[in-house]
Amino acid sequence: GPFFNILFAVFIYTIVYLNGVQVMGTLVGAIRDNSPAQISGLKTGDRIVEIDGQKVRFWDQLLKVVHNNPGKLMEFIVERESTVLTFPITPMSDETTNLFGEKEKVGLIGITPLMRKITSVKENSPAKKAGLNEGDDLIAVDDTPILGWQELKSAAIDKPDKELFFHIKREG
Repeated sequence: GPFFNILFAVFIYTIVYLNGVQVMGTLVGAIRDNSPAQISGLKTGDRIVEIDGQKVRFWDQLLKVVHNNPGKLMEFIVERESTVLTFPITPMSDETTNLFGEKEKVGLIGITPLMRKITSVKENSPAKKAGLNEGDDLIAVDDTPILGWQELKSAAIDKPDKELFFHIKREG
């Protein structure tokens, strides 16, 4: 009864704690043209570490801070290679619909996260047969640099039955 429900919950939390949960960091991927991020000088590969004095380690934290401050000038602290830089950025205001169907204003700066890590490769798939492994970083497909899902979709997923060259980085 209730005791086993509690015991099962403790078991699940223990398993999740031991295995960890994958989260996205704050590496900047694609930057939209004429966006606040591009105008300020952010570049692909920059790591956002702080916004208005608030440390950010995960993409969800970054989104929350930016979304909650449309139209407010904010100071972004960024690591670029071995240099720490400061960028003043004002998130543009955009209207979106929340989970409850209500319209709300959110701040956007025009960036997506840098997502290159291959997290899963199915057995007997073309990717496995080609030699891709979990943990590889996907740098480019043919001549298209991969910064995230959008680039991967247009460079590879939308091209079934076509031979493609995947450029990867493995173990450094």
